[in-house]
Amino acid sequence: MKHTIPLSLLAAVLVLAGFGCGSRTTQYGDTSVTEERDGTITVTNKEGGGTYQFTTNRLVEGFPENVPLYPDAAIQTSQVYTGGAALGLLTQDAPGAVRAWYAAEMVKQGWTETSRLDSGEGLLTYWQNSSGHNGLLTIVTTEKGTEISFLQSDPVPAP
Repeated sequence: MKHTIPLSLLAAVLVLAGFGCGSRTTQYGDTSVTEERDGTITVTNKEGGGTYQFTTNRLVEGFPENVPLYPDAAIQTSQVYTGGAALGLLTQDAPGAVRAWYAAEMVKQGWTETSRLDSGEGLLTYWQNSSGHNGLLTIVTTEKGTEISFLQSDPVPAP
């Protein structure tokens, strides 16, 4: 007696076999790229020992707690990598309200503004905290709303 396996069942088994462990890693020379089921992408370079994690629509695990998140802003991207972190947010609030909130909240979180460039349509500010982290905050108006981005670099060791 001959048995046949429905094509849909075979496809389901192949998909589950590929993703059963919850992640998929691809090797490119000394660099590996791991894609998790939750959307997190981790890039690891064996030569330099660096890592990079990226997600959309939520904070990536390990994102620094000292980076203020604007209330009710939608997280567009978040990244943690060897040497720092990055964040992209979107809100429908007016740019002036966002600027005022960050001016107060950054100070509350221990950051000190070190320089500022304000074009009227966009704001770029540099910050530093007592741990030696540097931060770059940008607030711009686009057709989507008020976009906020923050880049944080880890402290640079003294020579």
